[in-house]
Amino acid sequence: MKMVMLSSFVGRVNIENNTVLLQWLDITVSTAVIIVVAIIIAQIVISHQKYVCPKCGAVISPKWYHLSAGLHIGSDRVVKCPCCGRKGFCKKV
Repeated sequence: MKMVMLSSFVGRVNIENNTVLLQWLDITVSTAVIIVVAIIIAQIVISHQKYVCPKCGAVISPKWYHLSAGLHIGSDRVVKCPCCGRKGFCKKV
């Protein structure tokens, strides 16, 4: 019975007729880096968005961590208004 170990996995990639051997760790690390960079870019875009409160009309610019964890439908997000204290869906400006 043969055992296959995860550390022995080698991926083959052809680049301009040259075969490059990639170990599983290289593939995993590069994929993780790409995912982290994509998340950072998404958070930067989200952090520059502004919302308007439907109750008092105040323009809200919440922190990125409040927006990323909050519920949203389309461009509307659940935001707490600092002026009137209402917490609910607000439209993006």
